[in-house]
Amino acid sequence: MGPSTPSRGCPGALGLMTALALLAAGCADDDPASQGPTSESEVTSDGSSTTDTDTDTDADADADADTGTLPVLPARCEAPPGLGAPQTIAEALALLNALPPPITVPCVVQSLDRPLAITATTSTISAQPAVDAGSPRIFIFSGPLILSIVPGGTGRDLLEFGEPRGELESLKGELEMPALQPIPAGKPFDHLRYNEQLTVCGFCHRDERLAVDQDHPNALISRALRPVDDRLVDLDDLRAEHAACAPDLEPERCAILSAVFDHGPVVEERFAEELGTIFDP
Repeated sequence: MGPSTPSRGCPGALGLMTALALLAAGCADDDPASQGPTSESEVTSDGSSTTDTDTDTDADADADADTGTLPVLPARCEAPPGLGAPQTIAEALALLNALPPPITVPCVVQSLDRPLAITATTSTISAQPAVDAGSPRIFIFSGPLILSIVPGGTGRDLLEFGEPRGELESLKGELEMPALQPIPAGKPFDHLRYNEQLTVCGFCHRDERLAVDQDHPNALISRALRPVDDRLVDLDDLRAEHAACAPDLEPERCAILSAVFDHGPVVEERFAEELGTIFDP
């Protein structure tokens, strides 16, 4: 794996009110680093589509209903060769654009190469807040690139990115899901601007400066952060939450946990200790 240099997830249009409300509380203490229009296909809770391209049969659906188990995400969410371990935001978009629509959070997570390296936090002081230990904010380490997701709550339709720039900074971005293809290069930055001086990420991630290699005015580099230690969720505890998840009661939450745990080995990884938290000067 590359250096564990994360990036803070940044609120988009839907998270702006949350970000402003949280500003008074001290802003976010963790770092990762779009509910957009849907396609004409109907998006199901497990990230699959009900278009004619589905391979699931009615018999399979009946069997799933009888057993009460969440269907395994279909093979359509597999990454094409060479695309399952994106190292940059641009490479992540290449993966998303190569997946059959609709592009959902569970489908993207399933498509990532294994073993899947993650860490999770119960922090709620974030624009992509955890609900609790059962639906924590989950950071996925794809080489140096950090993605973050959450199984429930206001941030469950967000896929957030943090692309390291040096040892202690990162480029932030996010997508609202489901996302329509083709996803343009600047899409992860479209909703980040707060005012002429600041993006919404800048409330927590100080020292923003323009990423000169990106052709977008909202593509800014700023301090990277790590979660505070006393908010971390043990991997075995999160795995137990997955095992106990009831898809008939919580289909969307269970679909994301299934995408994490049901498609190959999952290991725990920590952020670099050199990174500060929101409470550090």
